[in-house]
Amino acid sequence: MSTRSTNANKKLHGIKQIGPNLFLVRIDQVNPRTGRAHDVRKRVHCQRIEQAVAERERLLQNSSEAGSKAKPSEFGWRTTRNRG
Repeated sequence: MSTRSTNANKKLHGIKQIGPNLFLVRIDQVNPRTGRAHDVRKRVHCQRIEQAVAERERLLQNSSEAGSKAKPSEFGWRTTRNRG
């Protein structure tokens, strides 16, 4: 008898079902100003997991297109000022 979960084959990286028709979509992106990794999480209401996958791909595409053009506040990055 295997100790692995039966849902192991269905798991998708960055997508977790947290309720009926509710998914948590997660991506990692790099802040272009600081070079630090930033965790972006979004709740998505959709009927099927395929729609959550499409939303994750859209988030990844938007974050890569924005790149250095984005202001830190657009992605929820915290900024600090050097007060000297």
